Amino acid sequence: MSVLHADTEPRFHPLQGSIVKSYDPVTIDVHPGPLLYDPSEERLWRVFSEARSHQPSFGMSVTAEFSDDSGCSWQGRRTIFPGDQNLKILATSGIYLNGRLMVIVNTENASNQRSLKLIYSDDHGASWLQQTPDISTNSSHFLFGITHRYDANAGGHDDNGAVFYTYHGGSAFAFTTADKGATWSTHTVFDMATTQFINDQGQVATDFVASELTIARVPQSDDYVLYIRGSGYPNYLAATSTDMTSVERRP
Repeated sequence: MSVLHADTEPRFHPLQGSIVKSYDPVTIDVHPGPLLYDPSEERLWRVFSEARSHQPSFGMSVTAEFSDDSGCSWQGRRTIFPGDQNLKILATSGIYLNGRLMVIVNTENASNQRSLKLIYSDDHGASWLQQTPDISTNSSHFLFGITHRYDANAGGHDDNGAVFYTYHGGSAFAFTTADKGATWSTHTVFDMATTQFINDQGQVATDFVASELTIARVPQSDDYVLYIRGSGYPNYLAATSTDMTSVERRP
């Protein structure tokens, strides 16, 4: 495993600059969420939430709308997760899987307890439901990044598998499903206390404080490359995986 220095070039969310309303920036901001493509309808969905001064606030809702012209125009705006005065929305992610539109909603209550909720539609976005129980509840998980396909080569399912990533307490985690979100498993991808890495001095260490994680598949192979940002370091870790849920190569 190698430690890489942080990339200082700006990186933007795919929806950056695609604000759906014009607001006074000191009052209301749009928090962009996932883009979901429904191939059977040839329809693109975008998901977002809104908050004051770009800070999560109690009572936030999650909204979705669709485009039938590759994003040139948007219509059909609807609330898919109503606001709750006892909850903040920290982040959203999502994916389209085999006829199901799926949105993961990361919430936090007044006691700083976080939950991961699944909102889904099986009728091309006409109606949206919240699955019970939650994926995770009364935890500290912070959701980051997009939801990926979790294919059979990695241990998932080619049609119904998905994986997304969270972090808390200096460790990074993966949540996986092989049945379109009906059930979920939690995996520790990187454990701050036990996972070894090579630091800038070429020394084997176990004190890397992990935060955001992103992953990409190596073309024409069953290997994946993971990049994990360090909270206490001005750099990243790079590692490889064959199952999308654990680090395969260590010192």
